[in-house]
Amino acid sequence: MRITFETGEECWAEVWGQLTDLDERVQQAVLEQWFLALAELLCGIESCESPIEQLMLVHLITQLQLLRAHTGWNYVIWPQHQFTVGNRRVRLDFHVTATGPDGRKVSVAVECDGHDYHERTKEQAAADRSRDRLLLASGIPVVRFTGTEIWKDPNACAREVRTVLERLIKQAG
Repeated sequence: MRITFETGEECWAEVWGQLTDLDERVQQAVLEQWFLALAELLCGIESCESPIEQLMLVHLITQLQLLRAHTGWNYVIWPQHQFTVGNRRVRLDFHVTATGPDGRKVSVAVECDGHDYHERTKEQAAADRSRDRLLLASGIPVVRFTGTEIWKDPNACAREVRTVLERLIKQAG
């Protein structure tokens, strides 16, 4: 297999060089894991409704892998998650749940407000805030980002979600 890299992709060339230094059986195992991870990522991206949600998902996965490495808590990201809170049906752009080694769980809702929502009506804004309060009363804090924030620095947005989860994990103590 021959892979070439464009100018400016030296980091990928370095990683590929490290891979090719490994035993062929290890190379095969690494590539299988990489392709499975890529397939899982692409499947998640297909569930998203907009490019800002797709971008956010990629960065959420990265930040939540760091969360798992630092805390030992596993995570699940549900794009376009629908469920009932009280007597109201809600749909979240992302519902993120972290589960500790002892089974304790914390979760957060992540909302990505794209261009369509920048000029929303007062009624739409009020409905969103009412839903945010309903979720918070049910123990699910809402972290909301504008499309501009996500496009500008998606990793910072995802890092903010990780920080909220880390705080919730400490509180679950």
